[in-house]
Amino acid sequence: YFADFICGILTLSAHEVSDLDLTKKVLAIQKFKPKGIYGYGTSIFLLAAHINKNNLHAKVETVNLIVYTSEFLTTWQRRIIEEAFRCPVISEYGSVETGIISYECPCGKQHINHESLDIEVLDKSGKINQTGKGQIVVTLFFPKLMPVIRYLLGDIVEIGVQEKPCKYGFSGKYIKN
Repeated sequence: YFADFICGILTLSAHEVSDLDLTKKVLAIQKFKPKGIYGYGTSIFLLAAHINKNNLHAKVETVNLIVYTSEFLTTWQRRIIEEAFRCPVISEYGSVETGIISYECPCGKQHINHESLDIEVLDKSGKINQTGKGQIVVTLFFPKLMPVIRYLLGDIVEIGVQEKPCKYGFSGKYIKN
């Protein structure tokens, strides 16, 4: 974990979730004083529920942003996290093979990472479409030496297009659900 220390990163296990483990994580966060937390949605949710149950909010007050990845969280789970950390909660969608595919904007849309990739959907008939519902197909713009072209992830998504920029300046494709 020396590299984490040099980079100012605190790494906590996503798999240790007993009450004692969660309390140790809260104390580690209190000592480290991070501005943000990035991790698996369920792990952050379990930590947040522990904070709320034990009234440990003051120990995590330096956190001002939560970004979760790798899974879907319900509105209820997001509320629990927002209550615990008293800050915004943002969703990120991606994979090991592709990196970040999309990220949640404050406007509520899951905007595509247009700078690095393009997405399409494979419908039930096997046709590739720019929008609509189907299996997500990803093409990466980088790396040039070994490009990833039309990689089929297997996830089912619905892609929409926002013609006019949202109030944060984003337009183009986004994931509806």
